[in-house]
Amino acid sequence: MFNQRERMALVCLLIVLCIGVATAWFEKREPEELENFRVERAAVDVPLVEPEPTFIDLNSATTEDLERLPSIGEKMAVRIVEYRRVNGPFKTVRQLQEVRGIGSATLEKIAPFIRVK
Repeated sequence: MFNQRERMALVCLLIVLCIGVATAWFEKREPEELENFRVERAAVDVPLVEPEPTFIDLNSATTEDLERLPSIGEKMAVRIVEYRRVNGPFKTVRQLQEVRGIGSATLEKIAPFIRVK
C-alpha cells in the first residue's frame, strides 16, 4: 500500500498534528489558570541587615582559629600560640610581628580579621 518513505512522511505528519493539537489545548487552558495568579507584596518589610564582622582575638584564639586567617598555616598558628604562652597576652595587633615569620605583608593581610582584647 505505502512504501517506507511514504510511511515515514505520514508518521511525521501525525507527530506534527499531535504537537499542534496539544499546543492549542495548552494555550486555551493556560490563560484561565493564570488569571488568578498575582504577586503580592510581603505583609512585613524585613530590613536588610549587614552581618557583624567576626574577629579573632589573638589572646584567646586556638591554633584552629588562627589557621582560618589568610596566609596562616598550621606551623604559623602554633608559633603564634607558643609566643603568647611564653610572652604573655598580646597588647597590640602590631606585636604579632614579633612572631617569627610574620612580617608587615602578612600582618596587613590578617589585620582586618584580628583583634586584641
